[in-house]
Amino acid sequence: MKQLSKTKVTIRLRKAEDRKEWYVYIESYPVKVSGKKTPQRIREYLNRVVTTVEWDKKRTARTHVRVY
Repeated sequence: MKQLSKTKVTIRLRKAEDRKEWYVYIESYPVKVSGKKTPQRIREYLNRVVTTVEWDKKRTARTHVRVY
């Protein structure tokens, strides 16, 4: 059984190698898994494919986390 505490969940896209498609998946970290000592990064694929992706080029990408 997965226990979630202070877990960050992100929706991500992964580019297909041989096609012009993107696979949608959910990534969670840190996730405590029974039987493991260290937190795990869990990826759950949604079996969904996106063929047309429009990137918002006006907004800046968040590449680092601000620590206050």
